[in-house]
Amino acid sequence: MHVVGSGAKIFFLCVVALLSFSKEVFCQQLENFSPNVLPRVEVLSSVEKTAYHVNEEIPYRLIMRWKERYMDLSYRTPQLPLENLTLIETAQTVETRFEGNERIYERIILFRLKPIKAGRAAVGKFVLEYGVPEALDISRVEIAPAIFEIKEPILSGKTMVGGLIGVGLIVLSAAFGTLRNLWGHRRAQNREEAPPVIIEDECLVGLEKLKSLIESDRTRECVARAGEIFRGYLQRKFGLTQQKVGSLELLDLIERRRDIVSEEKKEIRAILENLSESQFAGVDPHREEAQSIHAKIYHFILQKKVV
Repeated sequence: MHVVGSGAKIFFLCVVALLSFSKEVFCQQLENFSPNVLPRVEVLSSVEKTAYHVNEEIPYRLIMRWKERYMDLSYRTPQLPLENLTLIETAQTVETRFEGNERIYERIILFRLKPIKAGRAAVGKFVLEYGVPEALDISRVEIAPAIFEIKEPILSGKTMVGGLIGVGLIVLSAAFGTLRNLWGHRRAQNREEAPPVIIEDECLVGLEKLKSLIESDRTRECVARAGEIFRGYLQRKFGLTQQKVGSLELLDLIERRRDIVSEEKKEIRAILENLSESQFAGVDPHREEAQSIHAKIYHFILQKKVV
C-alpha cells in the first residue's frame, strides 16, 4: 500500500509540472500575438516660422507618421490651448511618400490660426491620445508648446514705398505686355497661328471620359483621376508650382494667394477635402459619392471658362 501511494504521488506531481509548463508556453504565445501592442507612430508638430504679423494666418500642423502598412488610426482632434490666438478651422488629410525603399504614411491635421494682437502668442503644451481598432491600449504623446512673436500689421513707411514701387512695376509690366501683344499681332498677320489651348476645355473633356468609369462601378479609379485633373487644373490656372504635390501642400499655396477670393478658396478647400476623405477611406466610394465629387469638379472648372 505504501508503494502504491508513493507511485500515485509521483504521477500527480508529473501532471502538475506538465500543466505548469503548458500554461507558460501558452502565455508566451499570447504575449507574442497580443493585439494590445500598438505599431510605432511618430507624432510631432510643425510650424513654418515663429514670427507673424497680426493680419497673417498661422498654419500649425500635427503630424502622425509611421512605416508599417496602412492602418486606420483612432484619435480625437485635440482642443489646442491657445494664447493670443483664435482657431479659424481645421483640415485633415493622409499623405504617402517614399524614403529610399520605405513607404512612409502620414496623417496630418492642419490648424489654421489667426493672431489677436501684437505680442506673445502660443500653442500650449497638450496631450494627444491615439490607438488602432484592433488594439486595446491607448498611446499618449505630449506635444511641446510652440511660441510665436506677433508683430503689428505691415503699415510702415517702408511698406508704403515698397507698395508704390510695386505699382510702378505693375504699370511698366502692363505697358511692356501691351507692346509685346501689338508686336505679336502684327507678326501674326503674315502667318497662320495655331488656336490657343484653353485649359478648361482640355480638363472638361477629360472629366467627360470619366463618366464611363462611374457607370461600370470603377468609382475609386474615377475619383483618383478626377482628383489628378482638378489638382493639375489649379496648378496651371493659378500659376502654382509645376511639381506634383499633395492636396495639403496645394491648399497651402492657394491660401497664400491674395488674388484668389475667399469664397473661391473655400470651394477649392471643400473639393480637396472631399477627395482626400474619399481616397483614403479604405473602401471604394459609392456611385452617388463619386458622381457628387465629379459634378463639383466639373462645375467649378466650367464656371471658370471664358466664353
